[in-house]
Amino acid sequence: MECIRMIGYDAVHPSDFVYDVPEEHGYYLLILTHTPVRFRDGDGERIYPARHAALFSPDSRIHYSACEETYSSDWIIFSSDEAYVTQFPLQNRPFPAPDADYCHNLFQLLTWEHMQSSNETVASQLLALLFRKLCAGMELPGDADYQLELAALRRRIMSQPERNRSAARQDRLSRSSLYASFSRPERGFRSVSEAGHYMIQVRSAAPVLPLPGFFCSRQASASCMQRR
Repeated sequence: MECIRMIGYDAVHPSDFVYDVPEEHGYYLLILTHTPVRFRDGDGERIYPARHAALFSPDSRIHYSACEETYSSDWIIFSSDEAYVTQFPLQNRPFPAPDADYCHNLFQLLTWEHMQSSNETVASQLLALLFRKLCAGMELPGDADYQLELAALRRRIMSQPERNRSAARQDRLSRSSLYASFSRPERGFRSVSEAGHYMIQVRSAAPVLPLPGFFCSRQASASCMQRR
């Protein structure tokens, strides 16, 4: 069973941001970064690019900091005895987040459910989905980046059907990058034009409403949303 203590998304901190917990803390911390970040572990410090996730266990030391003008992330502090958390295959070190946009949306939904609903079941199910998404991404084949790029491109086109531009120009993709994304064997496109034509077809789908921004700082309790 899970117990969410604090949660937030799109948190933004200045260049001097440091999060340091030098000893056991008794909770899990999961973060999803939107900017590069500097992590410290037993081997020293290393800078990781944006769109990385990290799950810190209750008995771990936590230390990470901003390495640019701002640091931004989604984050959740929680307790859990569920196997998908306690047996998560990669803990206390960052890893590339599979389909980071999808995971970000789950953080948003989790935050809303935690703040607005008295039903813990929905939040628990969303958290389980987030972990399964992260775990499944670790098992993707070596060319999975193409499939994730394709899925993200589809969502962006479907959410903005009014934009009258080509699939390649919309996401500033080169012709070779667009071709690589669409010319997988299972799709069977013969050319970039054919792939682009296919993508334009999905523009007729109903648009998805944009999600509002939300800021929650871990540093000040007045700006943190916490269930009492």
